[in-house]
Formats: sequence, C-alpha cells, structure tokens
Amino acid sequence: MVITSIPSPANLFLFPALPTVSTASGVAAGLRPEQLVRALVVATEARDEVLLEIGKERFRPVGARPLQPGQVLDLRIVQTAPRLEALVVTNRLQEQLAVRLPVLSQPFDWSGLLARLQHPATFQHLRPAEQTLIHQLRQLLGPAPGAVAPLQERVDQLVAQLRGLRQDGEFFGRPAALQSAAAPPGPVALPAPNSAALVATTEQSRLLVQLLGRLQAQLVPLVELGGERMSKDWQRATTEVFVQLRQYADIRSLPALRTPEWTQALQLLRHHPGVTEQIAEQATKLLEQLKQPTGTTLVAPTLVPSAPQTSTAQLVAPNSPMPLSLPPPQQDVYRALQPLLQELKTLLGVGSDAPRLTPALNAPLTPDLLGKIDGLTTQIHQLLTREGVAPLLQQGLQLVAIQLQQLTAAPPVPAQGEALGLLSQFFGLHLERELLLGKQKQALANLKQTLLTLQQKSGEDLREPLQRIELFQLCKARLSESQLQFLPLPLVGLSDGYLVAGRRETEEQEHSSQHQQKEVQISLSLRLSSLGSMRVDLTVLPDQGLVVRLACEDRHKMDYLKGCEEELTGALTQMKLRQIHYSADVRHPLNQLQQALLPHQTTLLDTRA
Repeated sequence: MVITSIPSPANLFLFPALPTVSTASGVAAGLRPEQLVRALVVATEARDEVLLEIGKERFRPVGARPLQPGQVLDLRIVQTAPRLEALVVTNRLQEQLAVRLPVLSQPFDWSGLLARLQHPATFQHLRPAEQTLIHQLRQLLGPAPGAVAPLQERVDQLVAQLRGLRQDGEFFGRPAALQSAAAPPGPVALPAPNSAALVATTEQSRLLVQLLGRLQAQLVPLVELGGERMSKDWQRATTEVFVQLRQYADIRSLPALRTPEWTQALQLLRHHPGVTEQIAEQATKLLEQLKQPTGTTLVAPTLVPSAPQTSTAQLVAPNSPMPLSLPPPQQDVYRALQPLLQELKTLLGVGSDAPRLTPALNAPLTPDLLGKIDGLTTQIHQLLTREGVAPLLQQGLQLVAIQLQQLTAAPPVPAQGEALGLLSQFFGLHLERELLLGKQKQALANLKQTLLTLQQKSGEDLREPLQRIELFQLCKARLSESQLQFLPLPLVGLSDGYLVAGRRETEEQEHSSQHQQKEVQISLSLRLSSLGSMRVDLTVLPDQGLVVRLACEDRHKMDYLKGCEEELTGALTQMKLRQIHYSADVRHPLNQLQQALLPHQTTLLDTRA
C-alpha cells in the first residue's frame, strides 16, 4: 500500500469508533514499534475516501472498519515494516474525564474550605509547613465571600434609609416640640450655649474629609517604604496638608478633627523614622492641641455623644432613645449610622493601641462593595452641603464618610501574575510525579497531600475537594498531550475559571530557520459575577507585541468592554499592544473546557447561571 502525504488543515470532530488500522511502511514517517501516537481521520477533497493524519503525514488505511472524518484514534505502533501496522488502544484518560467532568457543573467554595482548615480544632493537626501553605493559599485565592458581609449589610441599610428620605420636607423637618417632654432617661445630647459656632460649617466638614483622604494617601508610601527617607515631593505634599489646617483659628473647635482616624494618622507621622523633623513637630503640635479641652461641654464627635460630664466616645444600643435635637426622619438615619460605624471601627482597628492604615481584611474589598461605598459617600457629601442637617447628625455623617474613605484608601494588593503559577504546585497537581522522582519535601507542601493526611488523622470527610483536585490533574494530563498547560483559577469572584497556555510556530516560522521564538498563546475562560461568561485570548510574540481578543455573551456586554478600552490599554503599558478585538460569541467556560478535553464527545454539563 502506498503512503501519501497530503497537506491540508486538520479537522476536529470525534465519534466513538475504535477499529484496528494497517497501512504501508511507516519508517519514512519516523515511527517505531510500541510507540503511542494519536491519529486524526480526515477526508480527501473528493470525499471518496478517508486518510489517517499522524503528525504532519497522512496515511491511507487498509482493512479497517468504516471511519468517520474527524474521528481521533489513539494508536500503538505494532510494526513499521514491511508495512505499517497499528492497534487502536482505549484512552482511559478520556473515559475518566467523560465520567468526572460533570462534577465541575457545581461550584465549590475553596475559600470556605481553607477557612475550615484554619479553625483551631483542625489547624492543630497540621505541620508548620502545611499551616504556612494554607495561609498562602488563602491569601492567593482571596477572602471568603462572607468576610465583608456584615459591612455590606450595614452599607445597604444606610443606603436604603437615605433613598427613602429624598424629599426635603421629610428629611429636614424640625423636631416636634412634644418630644422633649416624653424623652426617657438615657444618653442625651444637651446643646451648649453658642454650640453652633463650635461646630464646623458644612464647607469646613467637606474640606476636612478631603484633607484626611490626602493625608492617608501620603501614609501609603510611608508604610510601604518602611524606614526609608521620603522624597521631597512627598514632604512638600504632606506639609501642604498642615498648611491648610493652620487656616483654622482654633482647630479644637472642629469636631471632625477630634476623631481616632486623625489621631492615628498624626501619631504615625510623629513616630515614623522616614519623615522629617519639621513634619513630625507639626504632627506633635497638632496632637497636643487636640488633647486640650475646648472650654465647652461639647464632646468629641461620636454618633451618640455622652452626657456633658463625660468625654468618652460611646455607642447607644439599638433600643436606646434618640437624642432630642433630631427630627424623626433624621433620627432614622442617625440610628442606621450606629451599626455601620461599629463595623467600620472593627475593620479599621479604631481604638487599638497601634495605628492601622489598612483594613483588617487581608485582601481588597469586592468591586460590588466598593461601588456601594462610593455611592453612599456621594450621598453623604450631598447631605453635608444642604442646610437643615442637625449638627449632631452632621458629625455622625462626617465620621462615617471619613472612615469609609479610609477603608477604600487602603493600598490595593498589586496583581502578581507569577503568583498564579504557584497554584499548580499549591494544589498538588504534580504530587504523584514528584513522589515518583523522589522529591519528598516538594511533594508534601501542597493541598492534596495535606487533605489526604488530615482525612486519615481526623477522619474528616474531605472527599469532594480531593475529587476536584484529581479532576484538575486529569484535565492537566489530557491537555499536556496537545502541548498545552492547564491551570484552574478557583479565585473569589469567579464562578468558573481556568487558563490554557501553549506555544506554536507561525506560518513564517515554519518556513524560516531565522526565527527561533515561538508565538505564546494564553486563553482565559471565566465566568464573572457581573459580566457572565467571558474569554480572554492573549497572543504574544516578543518582537511584535500583544494581541488581545475579548469575547462576551452579547453585544451589550461587548459594548461595555469597549468603553473600558482606555483603562485596559493603560494597564498594559509594559507591553507593546498591537490590537484589541471584541466579539459576542463566547460559550460557557465549562462547555469550552469540554470542547478542549473531549472535542467530539457529549457529556452532561449543567451550565445554567
């Protein structure tokens, strides 16, 4: 039988037929006995016969049952002479994937699993290396979804309260005269003589919020650089904040300054070795002034000031009576501020011994929550510019606005792309291979081995995460057959996500020996909480630049991404960006993964949102 070589593109369709194949001699194709190869069934242009494509060569099969174009066969070479003979073998890997792949239809809370492992009762069973691994994984994957749930609930409550009081007549009504007679005993705000002169004006309050934001922005590089001397630009910008503060005749009369946030910021400036003596002296002087009594019964701003003889900030329980000076609508807003302030104090460490710049959360806030905080801050600033807001409520709004700004001003965690490469090692996708090679230390520092050990010691049922890790390993093994790297992305905010990367030669490189660099292709298939399914294809050629392809579910989401092109371009300044393409033809990530793993088989995947 004659061997023919016919150049044409590969066809990628598969049907489950497994015949035995014999053709003419395969010595010319570089094949050898016992070699395992993959063959693709393709049709000729006349479509009167089918050929087997192995590598870049094509063979005409003899003695086989009818084959379908697009069929993929795994072959074991039996002999190469006098004629090529191959035996079709069963692909156990594909069988396992076909059975297990539907598991990915249901989401799994990896952050919740890591939180369980960090519980003291479980954590004590782990070795120090395993404890470090769990901590690193939790940092890498992001916070558990419930970490900021209390804050989000408080923000939602206040936003709803303000939304229901849009009409001026409702919100800015004067207090009823009969309220003072019926007030039960409890914390009461007694207006002092000339107290209006001691409360910052609306414009001053707004400026003080802005000044605190600027000062906290200056603290970010101060903390990041440790004890290094700060630049002249930093010193100049910080000095300008103090210059603006000196414009006020008596800063003791500004309640918005007498807050823990300002005190902590000034203490950090006073003690940090990286600031100049002049700035440290200004911070010290301002702190001393704030410690001096104001000469009145007006206390430091808290949401519920204490009685005149007490200066300690305190919060009133939800069932405590409201101060007498607030109209009923403003009392409702005042009451909604209390739980939000308490949550903010917890996150920001207000009242702790050491000043804290960043929130207690060891990760940035979610985009959804950041958007709500931004909207709430805007509403608060709008209220502070209106007349009719009672001084007591004004102080509370100022304090919440300052703390919200401090929370969102925390320096974002920089994106470290190389950290994603650690996921494969951390999850234990190479465990068996490393054990086979005798790499005991490397093999044991991973989640899979940790779960196996913990399950044996404590008897805890950890089958589900172990099955998912094994499925990730099967996906990785299957795609490696096509010279592709697979990386799951079980990150917070992604319902489903994975990355596939590989290198390939371009047509020019195939016909030229001068170009040694291969084209790098990276494809991310994601399902985002807001945009739904999305695919990001990155094509990188070092001497030509980067081509980005963004695929969305529909044209509306595609148009939204087009509107963000300037921001995307700004984030890719370190690379030469050649082009950005958009499309609205993306499929669900699990369907895309199935197509890559089992291109011609059908599995039952539940891809409903």
